Amino acid sequence: MAKKRMFSLQIIDTDAFLDMPLSTQALYFHLSMRADDDGFIDSPKKIMKIIGAQEDDLKVLLTKRFILLFESGIIVIKHWRINNYIQKDRYQETAYLDEKKLILTKKNNSYTECVQSGNTDKVRLGKVREDKVILQSNDCSKNPLIIKEFSFKDKLEKMKKDKNLLIVIIAAYWEYSKLISPENEEQYQVKLKRELRAAQPLKPYTLNRIKEVMYWLNGEEFLTDIWTLSTVSKYIDKDLTIK
Repeated sequence: MAKKRMFSLQIIDTDAFLDMPLSTQALYFHLSMRADDDGFIDSPKKIMKIIGAQEDDLKVLLTKRFILLFESGIIVIKHWRINNYIQKDRYQETAYLDEKKLILTKKNNSYTECVQSGNTDKVRLGKVREDKVILQSNDCSKNPLIIKEFSFKDKLEKMKKDKNLLIVIIAAYWEYSKLISPENEEQYQVKLKRELRAAQPLKPYTLNRIKEVMYWLNGEEFLTDIWTLSTVSKYIDKDLTIK
C-alpha cells in the first residue's frame, strides 16, 4: 500500500466539503491517508480515537456521502478514484473483496451502490441508523445491474412539465429560492410532501402571477427571513408596486 495520498480540489474545494466542521474535514483527510489502494478502511473507529474525532464527524461524512459504510463496519472513500491515481505496477487490490463487490465505479470515477435494473431502490438496503445507510447488496458482478443516479436538476425539469399545477408551483419556488437541493430520492420526496400543503392556496392563481410574486420577493431587502410558499400566498393579492 502506498504511503502517499492525493486530494482533488474537485472534491475538497466544494461548498459541501468546506461547509463541514473542521474536525470532520480532518477526519476525512486522516481516513483517506490510511485507506488502501481502492479506498477501503477497516478501522475507522481506531483512526477517530487517534485524532480525537467524534461520532458526529463520521455521521456527517456519511450523511454528506463522502464515505460509504458497509455492514461489516468497513468504509470506503466515495471519491477515492477522483482523488487518487495509482500506477498499475504499484497498485495492490483491496483485501475487502466482498465489500468491493457491493459498489460500482461511475463514469466520473466516484463509487456508487449497486442498483437492480428496473428497481428504484438500492439492492437489499440494510438498516438506516442515525442517517447511516449500511450496504448489504448482492454481488454486482452476478446481477443485471444499472447505476441509478439521483439528479435534482432532472427532477425539476420533469416537475415543470407535470400536469399537477401544485407540482409546477413547487418547482418554480425551488428554482426562484435556490434553497432546496436534496441529495437523494428520499430527501426529495420528504421535501415535496412538505411543500404540497403550502402550495395549495396558490392553486387558483396563474403561474405567471405566482412567478411575479416570487421574483418580487427575491428582490425585496425588507425580508429578514427566508421566504417560503406561505410568503407567496401572503403577497399574492397585494399591489407589488406599493412599498
